[in-house]
Amino acid sequence: MPALFLETIRLESGIPQNLVRHVERMKRTATDKQFEVPTLPDLEDLCPTELRHGSTVKCRIIYRDSIESISFDAYTPRTILTLALAKLPEDFDYSYKYLRRHILDELRLASGCDEVLLYNSEGLLCDSSFSNLIFEREDGVWITPDRPLLNGTMRQTLLKEDKGSNAPMIKEGSIRIEDLPLFRRVAFINAMLPFEKAIVCPLSHLKRK
Repeated sequence: MPALFLETIRLESGIPQNLVRHVERMKRTATDKQFEVPTLPDLEDLCPTELRHGSTVKCRIIYRDSIESISFDAYTPRTILTLALAKLPEDFDYSYKYLRRHILDELRLASGCDEVLLYNSEGLLCDSSFSNLIFEREDGVWITPDRPLLNGTMRQTLLKEDKGSNAPMIKEGSIRIEDLPLFRRVAFINAMLPFEKAIVCPLSHLKRK
């Protein structure tokens, strides 16, 4: 059976956020995987009435050359209190947002912690099991790994938009496991977690082997 793909889109008070980047990713996925991208319906119109007022909503779209399903749920961020390092399998690829992500879930469950910081065979930090990562240095600069598993829509936005003088500085850079003592905190960002709502965890919570 051909692989299915997933888009997760945040709605605030019924209005889709960062929609252009999500549509761009769907088009790029369809082009690279050689199928015709389906047209998104009006998500604002489809969002249930009870979720349109003051709610953060998680919209999940499963698709390939047609829309398989669309769901809307009130969003509650997970709690992350404990962290572990986890090595990715050789040649593991998640450069497209596949629906099946069991390997990532298994790595998190096997760690015995709330979340994992994933690294590749070169010892470079990549992502968590569900998000991109940004690490805060002691000087307040935030660094996001330059070899993410998935170049997420929020990551793209944070790196490219003009954030103004009051926004934190976010840069790309290589981060090795041995570099972690240079950082004090890690933030988890994705479509549901813009920087101002990111889950932030002190690296002192990282379990050492």
